[in-house]
Amino acid sequence: MSGKKFPLDFFLGADNLLNEKYSLGNDLNAAGSRFYNTASGRNYFAGVLVNLNLAR
Repeated sequence: MSGKKFPLDFFLGADNLLNEKYSLGNDLNAAGSRFYNTASGRNYFAGVLVNLNLAR
């Protein structure tokens, strides 16, 4: 496989690892007495990207 690129890419990630409470900004058009948008809690994601470019 010299000179060829492996057709799979794997990725992992995480958001808000310390599980902090914070606001993503003020909500100017608030409904139901809500004046801020809270951020989501801790979350993780993973994926695989498959390269199907068959051009030689």
